[in-house]
Amino acid sequence: MIEFLLVAVFVIGFILFGLITFIWIQLNSTESRLVKLIEDRIRLNNVYYELDRLEFPIIVEEE
Repeated sequence: MIEFLLVAVFVIGFILFGLITFIWIQLNSTESRLVKLIEDRIRLNNVYYELDRLEFPIIVEEE
């Protein structure tokens, strides 16, 4: 039972290490699609923020 747990912990650790390494390489590469997606999302959030700051007067038409 202990051997199984040790192997499971080792396998999970190896998978997590590989995942973290992959993300690290992707974030350090300026040409990666992940970085471009994050930059686009930040740009889009900035546009939404600027739109929220705009104030439009409310014009009520009376008949």
